[in-house]
Amino acid sequence: MPSGSQPVVVNNVTNYYYGRAYYEKSGDGYKVVAPPAGAIVDSLPEDGEEVKIGDQTYVKIGETYYQPVKVDGKDKYEVVQVEEGEK
Repeated sequence: MPSGSQPVVVNNVTNYYYGRAYYEKSGDGYKVVAPPAGAIVDSLPEDGEEVKIGDQTYVKIGETYYQPVKVDGKDKYEVVQVEEGEK
């Protein structure tokens, strides 16, 4: 993985976030996988769209929704699943 990729662990599986995509180890390399719900990343690209659903504001990038969260006092973003009926 390139330097600057962020390891993300969900359900004891380590994936990597880099350049708007998530990767998992596959044989001798890596393959792109769907964003795992529960993954937490340090930062997002600046062109994310803020979307308000009910009382919650998310950042939407492509078809992925991120919820701002605090982890150890730091601002981060968690991948969340938003049901079609909620949008």
